[in-house]
Amino acid sequence: MVAPGSRVLVAGAGNGDDLPLGRLARRASRVDLLDLDAAALTRARRGVRRGRRRVHALVEDLTDGRADALVAAAPGPPAPGAAQVPAGPLGAAPYDVVIADLVLTQLLYPALRRRGLGGGEIDGVLLRDGQALTDAVVARLHASAPGGVVVVLHDLLGWWDGHPQPFALQDVLALARHDPGAALRRARGGSPPYGCDPWLATRRAGAHVQAMRLWRWPFAPGADYLVCGLVTRRGPAPR
Repeated sequence: MVAPGSRVLVAGAGNGDDLPLGRLARRASRVDLLDLDAAALTRARRGVRRGRRRVHALVEDLTDGRADALVAAAPGPPAPGAAQVPAGPLGAAPYDVVIADLVLTQLLYPALRRRGLGGGEIDGVLLRDGQALTDAVVARLHASAPGGVVVVLHDLLGWWDGHPQPFALQDVLALARHDPGAALRRARGGSPPYGCDPWLATRRAGAHVQAMRLWRWPFAPGADYLVCGLVTRRGPAPR
């Protein structure tokens, strides 16, 4: 997927500890790590041993401050137009490959939690505003890779104490080995996060999913996630 000499953007890169940044740096001509946390980006870049000179840290907000406007106004709606995300590309576009690194669930939820809002209030904001924000961010990712691909890594479901699902993670993964579509349908019968559907956002961006993989992400002891990796591209879906 990442051809030699490609220009790559990792959006929501953070510490970079869940991506093979070293392999990307050795293969690509340029790898831009984009996040709001400058210190995390510095740590991620330091972790690349070969090809570090091709890795660049970019401190940038995917929503251009619009997520902050939604959080500041919560639980009420923001002022008209305050949450409208610019349509322009990110970083040093154009890129050949853009990777959204588990960032869609993080656009609003963590900041709403820090505001001290109750669960019902947070859910209300996510259900009202979350998908529109996600749609706008995914459209920006595609604008950053005209003619290229956008890889969306999405933490669809989580399992931890006090947050059960109606099935085991192992059951979904076993099903995915021979029928990924059926595994995805099973997963959607669980309790996914609100307001950050990458499939819906991809369609609204005029793109389609070319390939999908599911795997376990051990986030922390006792906390596991089901991650969906979607390879998406703008244009009509192949027949």
